[in-house]
This record gives sequence, C-alpha cells and structure tokens, in this order.
Amino acid sequence: MRHGPLVQQILMHVSQLGWRMFKNVVGSAWLGTVTEEFMISDKKGPQKVIELWRAHRITYGLRPGSSDLVGWITRVIRPQDVGERIAQFAVVECKTISYSRATEDQRNFLDQVKKAGGYAAIGRQNDGKVELEEVKGNDG
Repeated sequence: MRHGPLVQQILMHVSQLGWRMFKNVVGSAWLGTVTEEFMISDKKGPQKVIELWRAHRITYGLRPGSSDLVGWITRVIRPQDVGERIAQFAVVECKTISYSRATEDQRNFLDQVKKAGGYAAIGRQNDGKVELEEVKGNDG
C-alpha cells in the first residue's frame, strides 16, 4: 500500500476510536508573482520553469521528523484528579512496507511526545487491518 492511502486509512481508523487527528505535511515551497513560464527539455524530459518576482520561501508543517498525524485523544481524568476531561496530545507515524522504519528524527519526535505524557504510535496496515504500535518510552 502506498503512503497516501495508508495515512487516509489510519486517519479513518483513529476517527472511529473517537480521536481527533489531522494530517501534518512538512515541506517548503516558493511564493511570489509569476513573471514568466516556459518549458525546457533535459535528460529527465520536459520540465516547466517558472520565474517569480519577489520570491520567498515558505515552510509548512510542524518540523522535519514530526509525525504524519497529529491531534488529541480525549481522556477522562480519574475522580481523584477532579473528574475533568482533558485532551492528550497524540501522534501517529504511518509506515508502509517499503518505508517500514522510522528515521532518527521521526523516532526522536515520537520519543519526545511520549516522554512529555502524550500518546505516540507507529501505524501500519497488516492483512488489511490498521495496527497501532504504541511507542514505549522512558519515563525520565
């Protein structure tokens, strides 16, 4: 399964669990006024070239290494803790068979969320079903 459909499937799964999560796409792009557009051809084939006036780079998403899905899980505080509901920060890193291992930056982000009291998991599809493997972190 490709990454995009996997993210959608996991998003639907956690929604059914009552979680509220959002896709977190990380990257950058250029913004400006287009002054010229033309095509060139190189060894990769035809390529579109766009010239921008007052161009500046914008970045989006939380940060490199942050998880594919971010949001919260509603938790009920135990009676000894007042009985209020809270939103626990939650992240899910979605992994396909082709890219099955979290990068060092991704692992660090998952570990930091877990360490701070959030919920962190790696989501995969196995035999057509979504599996969430909770990150086991240090409590220190």
